[in-house]
Amino acid sequence: MTVFSDSPTRQAPSPTSMPGVRSSGWIGIINLVLALAPLPLSTSIVKPFPLLGDSDQQIATYWAENQTLAWVQVSTSSITLALLLWQMLGLRNYLAVTGGRFFPELIAPSAVAVAATYLLTNALYMLSSQVGTTGYARTAESARLALNTAFLVFYISLYFVALLLITVGISVLQSATLPRWPAHFSFALAALHTAYALVLPLVHKGPFAPLSWLSMLPYILFWPWAAAIGVFLLRAARPHHRLAG
Repeated sequence: MTVFSDSPTRQAPSPTSMPGVRSSGWIGIINLVLALAPLPLSTSIVKPFPLLGDSDQQIATYWAENQTLAWVQVSTSSITLALLLWQMLGLRNYLAVTGGRFFPELIAPSAVAVAATYLLTNALYMLSSQVGTTGYARTAESARLALNTAFLVFYISLYFVALLLITVGISVLQSATLPRWPAHFSFALAALHTAYALVLPLVHKGPFAPLSWLSMLPYILFWPWAAAIGVFLLRAARPHHRLAG
């Protein structure tokens, strides 16, 4: 006797057939390289940015000595943010199949919010660096105003980055076949971003002074996270590769 099933069995697509998974993996690694690219151009590795605690004249002097650095910082950062959208879309496509449905759908809009706020930060940062050049305000106060506003937008962006990290982490945990480390890495980094967003506005001097190395730690660690997710996607895109176990 032949037994007929009520409905045909649908097989989930493999990672190798999903659009953008492999390219999204490479983008994560490329973005880490781009994020590190401006470092050799800095006149002082200890002070890659002007500090908000500097005087107006110190900020203006810093920009006068680091015009090329500011242009490279903003250019590479803007490119990485554009590529981040591509990477997160590929990640969303993969997790939507291997994980749950709701949280993967939040990855793309969260990434857009991250890119938008960081790009606005870049624009204000670049505006501050142009003080005294042709076509821009020639007062040191204008440079400080733009720099202060840039860092304020940066504070806000930390919440959107934390949201993106949380959605990625939950999406990974919703799958029974994926390894847990991307989720743990994402949650730890989300906690760091949230803590910085809550505490940094209260700090005005010391090692965590705005635009010091330690104050930028969440942004710095975000790109190794993106590279790690890139490696995760590249492994997923390998034919017959088991991610679990």
